[in-house]
Amino acid sequence: MFFIISGILNPLFARQGKNTAVNGKEIHDISGIVQDSLGKPVIGATVKIRYGKDSLVTHTDEDGVFYFENFGSATFTITVSGIGFSDVVRRYLNNYLKKTIVLDPIVLKQSVMELAEVKVNGTPSIKYKVDTVEYRAADYTVPPAARLDELLKKMEGMEVGKDGTLVYQGQEVSQAKLNGKAFAGGEVKQAIQTLPASIVEKIQIIDDYGDFAAKTGIKDGAAKKTLNITTKPERSIGTFSYIKAQAGNNDRYANELTLDNLNANRVIHIGGDLSKTVNGIASADPISSSLNGDQFRPASQGNTAMATPAISYANEWNGALSLVASYSYNYLSNDAVVKSYGDNFYSRGLSSFSSENVNDNLLRAHEFKFQMDINPSKANFFQFTVAFVHHSAERQDSALTNALNDFNTGFEYQRSQLNNFLANPSTDYNFSTTYLHLFSKPKRIFSSQFSYSHERNRSDLEAKTRYSYYQDASFLNLVNDSLTNLLTVKSDRLNLYKANLVYTEPLSEFGRLELGAVLKLSNHINSAISETQGNIPGGNALPYTNDFRFNFTDTKLSLVYRYGNNKSDLSLGVALMPSLLSTLEGQKNHNAQFRIVPVIKYSRSWSMVERFQFSYTAYNSEPNAQQLQPFTDRSDPNNLVLGNPMLKTAFTHFFNTNYSRYFPNQKINVSGGIDFRLYKDRVVADLGQFTSELANGITKTTTLTSFANKNGSYQAIGRYGLSKQLNNRAFALSFNGNVVINSMIALSNGSDYRVSTKQFNERFSARIAINNSFELNPYLGHRLISSGYSLADVAPDHTSIAQLALDGKLSFAKNFLCSFEINKNFVKGLSGNVSNPLIINAGIEKSFFKQRSLTLTFNCFDLLQQNNLIQQVITPQSNISTLSNPFSRYFLLGLRLNLQKWSGTPQRNGEPMKRRGDGSFIN
Repeated sequence: MFFIISGILNPLFARQGKNTAVNGKEIHDISGIVQDSLGKPVIGATVKIRYGKDSLVTHTDEDGVFYFENFGSATFTITVSGIGFSDVVRRYLNNYLKKTIVLDPIVLKQSVMELAEVKVNGTPSIKYKVDTVEYRAADYTVPPAARLDELLKKMEGMEVGKDGTLVYQGQEVSQAKLNGKAFAGGEVKQAIQTLPASIVEKIQIIDDYGDFAAKTGIKDGAAKKTLNITTKPERSIGTFSYIKAQAGNNDRYANELTLDNLNANRVIHIGGDLSKTVNGIASADPISSSLNGDQFRPASQGNTAMATPAISYANEWNGALSLVASYSYNYLSNDAVVKSYGDNFYSRGLSSFSSENVNDNLLRAHEFKFQMDINPSKANFFQFTVAFVHHSAERQDSALTNALNDFNTGFEYQRSQLNNFLANPSTDYNFSTTYLHLFSKPKRIFSSQFSYSHERNRSDLEAKTRYSYYQDASFLNLVNDSLTNLLTVKSDRLNLYKANLVYTEPLSEFGRLELGAVLKLSNHINSAISETQGNIPGGNALPYTNDFRFNFTDTKLSLVYRYGNNKSDLSLGVALMPSLLSTLEGQKNHNAQFRIVPVIKYSRSWSMVERFQFSYTAYNSEPNAQQLQPFTDRSDPNNLVLGNPMLKTAFTHFFNTNYSRYFPNQKINVSGGIDFRLYKDRVVADLGQFTSELANGITKTTTLTSFANKNGSYQAIGRYGLSKQLNNRAFALSFNGNVVINSMIALSNGSDYRVSTKQFNERFSARIAINNSFELNPYLGHRLISSGYSLADVAPDHTSIAQLALDGKLSFAKNFLCSFEINKNFVKGLSGNVSNPLIINAGIEKSFFKQRSLTLTFNCFDLLQQNNLIQQVITPQSNISTLSNPFSRYFLLGLRLNLQKWSGTPQRNGEPMKRRGDGSFIN
């Protein structure tokens, strides 16, 4: 990997040297600008440089600039041609000692000859704008029946997981749009795995601050990465469908149906999955397990049956009214056998455990979204949104856990057998309205947004647990045995009111003053009824009932000066952030905070191929009900919870910076970014312990969790990426990585200690694609997780996981395709029964018809039945390792059907309809 990366970087940085010759060969960097007779840049002009038999060709960018790197002579001839201009040929004699040669402007004169229509696109494949990165889809070649995910895999900076995950430059893309409107409820997986690649004109990755920011330009808070797909004009009226039907052994099946109808701005989507497969096979996918954040995403466990029907509708009428609505139903049934082991950390010593769980989960969810935009005039805009979500979850667990407590009071040997049943229904709904008014004076704007959200969660828990205490680690000599039956009913309700007011006053052509006010009021209502029965050592816990309420008011008043043009966007100002946390029962808390913070946002696009961003934002976070409750929750006799009604509001400083550069001639893309969070008054759990004697000198330790505010915690995430396309994108190299550093203050028995974790994740991949008949994708990944605790009895932990993967496709005979995936893991640093699994998936398929619309498939998963990779999760209080479900070998036989019918380009009055930048059509 070192030699491959060096081969990429050496040409890029070689021009920084002082000599003009390498290995005896003369080299020069040559640049210039092409203008018309009025001094304006000529975009897309063809520039050819020639000396002897050596020649290179490029095109001018949006500023009329061209550039040749490492040309072998200071004497050369340049030929410049452009549509509507006469060709210019010039010969140059330069000093051969000059490394960098900047030519005088080349002026083209208009041609009097009428030329036949010729389309020349001199823009690069990737364009960077202030908040958007845009890819031209025509520059990336995929098979005729390819889905959108296959197209995205070939684009620089994109990482696509088999589970529908999309990562751009190390950050997960969270929502999807088609021509500027939410597609299939905004689900990224639905968009990239169902839309045909053949309909795509452009792919855009947008820093989305929400519809309110899109209308007003006020960008508050952190942006979400959004995928926007714009369709080709000739693929914007039509119907297409995708059908997949597969069945296999052990009652496995995977079925999918989508039906989409496009007519300019009108999009109708019907689709869904019906499947029963084994979770954990996706752990063979390098991408889905390597996201940024506190922890790497663990693979799911067990067997899952699910059904996910969905329908969505989007349309726009005459630019005055637009509508987006969606409904989805999710059914998920999961069963798993999960084995785990690890350590819990306390100031009094370690508690080591091993556990085996059998879990059955059932989830039913209804989700409805509705958004209407009304433009009664050019000066006024209204938006109404409604969202409704109802979940009904049930979980049944049985677990056997052996714990060895090595405390300063002596060893304790405890076994617990647990049988739980939990029913957890929840209902959420949200209403919001937005109003925007444009005054007669340009850029003078007033806008308001009001919203109301209600969340209600209920949990009914019945937990039967047998606690057994033994004389020694053999778990044979029983000292004390107890059986408890816990019945708990909890209800949590949240009413959230939010108002957002903004006024902008223009001060100059590009500058304006922004006045903003954001008010949020959270009203929390919590109640619980609990009863514990059984022969508990020390006596049974008394039944208790509690009702607990608290309010949180969060205000932000800002004054900001903003300067923005086509290349730069700068916001500087100040924000006042008062907050009030008040509890209404028990010990009253009226905790008021007042903070003054700067407002800083800066984006700069030097050209279409280079962008830099920096922002600072800050936000409050209120404690939850369990952390604030003014009483001790004794429902679990071995794990008591004591709230702290005097807690303060937590405050987070968030710094973000990103840089991206695309070199179109070399087809090299470079990116990097840093996220830094500094926490003030962070709410930290304090795990305390007290000991009681059972018999014969054997002790029983009970854990008491309380809460306190602590300063000094921070998190830093660094992301970096480098990709190189070769041979007209038939070959591609990519190197991506991230570094996550967490330094957190934790508490045990009232004493502070620091937990420091470092995660290094590097991924190198290559792609070899020849004529869409052969594709090979080798992959090398490495993860290093290192943790250290300032507690005296906790040793540092270092875990290393190296991952070698290879997948490929080979077309042969007549429309036959063979595919395979091989993934090998090498694990070091984990204790226990650590294996290095080799996971192999393979398949063969046969396509029919010219567009390969019908395909018969046969797939094999985990042929060697080794999907048993151990996964590790590190927290301030524990280090837990979990074994994946190994029962994962199965086979599927089926078919895929792609049907498409198109009716041309949307027109109005006989002319093609114009489009906005997001792909939507102007009626």
